[in-house]
Amino acid sequence: MPGPRPCWVGSPRSDSRKACKRRSSGFARSKPRIGWQRRALEIMRILFLSSVFPHPQAPTRGIYSLHLCKALAVEHQVQVVAPRSWVDVTRGLLAGKRCNAGQANATADGLAVTYPCYYYPPKVLRGLHASLMWASVRRRVCRLAARFQPDCVLSYWVYPDGAAALRAARHLGVPGMVMVGGSDVLLLTQQAAWRRRILDVLHDADAVITVGQDLKTRLVELGIGPEKVHLVPRGVDTELFKPGDRTLARRRLQIPANARVLLWVGRMVEIKGLDVLLAAAERLYQHQLDLRIY
Repeated sequence: MPGPRPCWVGSPRSDSRKACKRRSSGFARSKPRIGWQRRALEIMRILFLSSVFPHPQAPTRGIYSLHLCKALAVEHQVQVVAPRSWVDVTRGLLAGKRCNAGQANATADGLAVTYPCYYYPPKVLRGLHASLMWASVRRRVCRLAARFQPDCVLSYWVYPDGAAALRAARHLGVPGMVMVGGSDVLLLTQQAAWRRRILDVLHDADAVITVGQDLKTRLVELGIGPEKVHLVPRGVDTELFKPGDRTLARRRLQIPANARVLLWVGRMVEIKGLDVLLAAAERLYQHQLDLRIY
């Protein structure tokens, strides 16, 4: 049963059905006149739009986005639109794997998720990727918004996901918020073309969310107003991550009891700097310091 609608101070309710009949013009559309920071609410209806989200072929992709949405769903209503690259979908089909692209009624740990396929030219014309993502998911977003009537749109990763999410928010006349991931701000902004696209999104967003003080400081240095940037540290699932018996754990994993062990947690991609860790481990080994990396 739908919960009570929040009261957005200073703005009439927008009609999502009418909004979706209008032609979208991207960032040129005026922002909703909504005093969202002064809201009085019981339950919010949140539309989460990001490709950084688990799917059957990659169940650990963006797992933090899944946990974020699950946590929000404890007190609010959450619907997820997780666009899937046509490249990934095609690879999955060729490999004979199950594909949920375009499925309207998928679920992920109890959350309603739709996986529309989005089309773009890989590695070229990157400046069009946000527009192409929005064009690919627009019909599905409008159909969902007509019945769900979201109060805001939240996204993870600035470009192209955040850019497409802001177009959805403007199209629906609701606030749009972007959560930065880290590399999208710390590394990609060092390249002129990426910097312009990313700053356009951050300036246009109604709110920008970071998970650490360093990221917030960097955003302010890039010219984003500090009143717009909100620091929300990541939580920890204490049922999953908790102290245990070290001896039993090593025995179960067949790790010698006295071995020096370093655990790497992260994606094994170049941008994460795993090569630096391996080079350091090699130097330690040359100094007769035995170190096992898992």
